[in-house]
Amino acid sequence: MNINPFIILINNIISFYSFALFSWIVISTLINFNIVNSYQPFVLRVMGFLDQIILPPIRFIRKFIPTIAGIDLSPMVLILALQLIKNILITYFYK
Repeated sequence: MNINPFIILINNIISFYSFALFSWIVISTLINFNIVNSYQPFVLRVMGFLDQIILPPIRFIRKFIPTIAGIDLSPMVLILALQLIKNILITYFYK
């Protein structure tokens, strides 16, 4: 089996980004329910970093998919798109 290291790197980057997206969803939910204080310095730094890497693709997806009954579906669409890209890489380049 011929494994390309570049494909493994892209796969790992997508996995890291998926983890960051999941963390962003959890922390923003905890902030919205006032479980986590959003004025704590650590929370501000983490959310600042996550906002910088997560919000650009989320904003792009929000242009095409509006909120439905007050529920933002753009993070779910982004997760599905990342998994699709990951599956395509594994299927077509791990031969």
